[in-house]
Formats: sequence, structure tokens, C-alpha cells
Amino acid sequence: MPTQSQPSPSSSSSPGKDKGLDLSPEETELVEKWKRSIADSDPLELSQDDDDDEDEDRTLSKDSRVPPAQQHEHPEKHLLIDDEGNITQEFEDVLSHIFRTFSSSCSAKPSSDRQGRTEVEKGVRPSKSAILTESDLDRFATLTNGSPLSQESKQEIADLLDTDQQGNLTFEGFLSMYTLQSDNEPQETFKDLQKLGFDSRLNPIHTSVQN
Repeated sequence: MPTQSQPSPSSSSSPGKDKGLDLSPEETELVEKWKRSIADSDPLELSQDDDDDEDEDRTLSKDSRVPPAQQHEHPEKHLLIDDEGNITQEFEDVLSHIFRTFSSSCSAKPSSDRQGRTEVEKGVRPSKSAILTESDLDRFATLTNGSPLSQESKQEIADLLDTDQQGNLTFEGFLSMYTLQSDNEPQETFKDLQKLGFDSRLNPIHTSVQN
């Protein structure tokens, strides 16, 4: 094995002092403090911190694989849309009630009890000739959104949803409109329902909206 080098006879270094270092007492004290601070550090604690960071990274990575829509799924969405993506019967009954309320062409208006409270009739659909005219839609939009529909929105309805030959929205088109919204933004549907007099369980909460 390697041999230790012998000190040169001409060396003038004093005992206990490293060759080439000429530290003042203040500098020597600082060096000793630095050495003690290193000796006092806990390598296991640092390792644990690193493990925690890795666990957090794995958790974030796992969450990032979940689509945003599923991470923030509305807890009551199942009341609007079933597992196959169709409107539930309970929600269709509510939409039928709303459609008949706003349709100026619908003669069979929704009923209410003696106290004027809304009653949702089960399985009752508007007639095939019932529609929402442009003015009907404006009244509906003003109540739910605070202002009438823009011409661009009305044109989108005419282009994308079921309408009659004059471009008036049918009940099937109304159902399609709320199927799309409820599947993608159920919170917006529940906001509409609240303004229209229904709670998050599709129950009436005040008197029916009248013409």
C-alpha cells in the first residue's frame, strides 16, 4: 500500500497547524461551526423529504390522467342524465313542464295546486305541434340568463336543433339542447332550474313561472 510521505526537514509549520493554512482565530471558529452544522444534519430526514416529494409527484401524475370533467363531476348529474347519456324521465317531466309554460302555442299549460305551487305532471309531453317561437325563447333566456338570445345563438339553434319549417324550436329540440348542456355542464343546468323554480333534486321550490 502507499507509504506516507515524510515531512521535509526544512518545513517550518508549527505542530497542529495544517501546512499552507494561516487562519485567524475568528476564521478558525467559523470553520469549526460549519463542520458542526454538517455533523448535526440528519441525512435520513433529507431522504424522507425526497420520498415525500416523489409520492406527491406520483399523486399529481395519477390525478392528471383523470379527465377534468370527471374530477369535478356534479354530484347530482345522475338526476339529469343516465349512464347511457340520455335524459332521465324525471328530468324530461320537468323540461316538459318548463316548455309548456313558455310555449305560446301550447294550450295545455302546467297545473298548480290551490296555493299556486308548481305541480310536475309525470309522463305528460307537449303536443307535436307545440313550439317555442323567437319571442318565447327571448322570455325564457331573459329569465335564465338575464337577457334575450343573440341572433347568433338563435341561428345556432335553428341550424343544430330540431325546429319546424319556420325555425321555431320543437320540444325534441328543447330536449336535445338540455341533453348537451347537462352532459357537459350540469352545473349550468342546475342554475337554470333554480331560476325556473326547481331545486337540485328536481323538486319545485316556488310558484310556477307564468306567461
